[in-house]
Amino acid sequence: MLGLERIAEKKRNTGITFARHERGNGIGLLANIHLAAAVAPAPFIEYPFDPPEWTVERRDLILAGPVVAEQG
Repeated sequence: MLGLERIAEKKRNTGITFARHERGNGIGLLANIHLAAAVAPAPFIEYPFDPPEWTVERRDLILAGPVVAEQG
């Protein structure tokens, strides 16, 4: 079991919500979305959106296309 899997399991067993926080680029955001889907139910994932310094275009510059939030 990976480190974050253990943390997610401990949170789940104590009734605490497991929610990831990402302040990196689009690759980090996609990795955290994957982690949240794989190890625990996560009702939300925090990610950077703080214009004008931090925009979706800046975050996802390294990706082929932007990460799009369907609901949120």
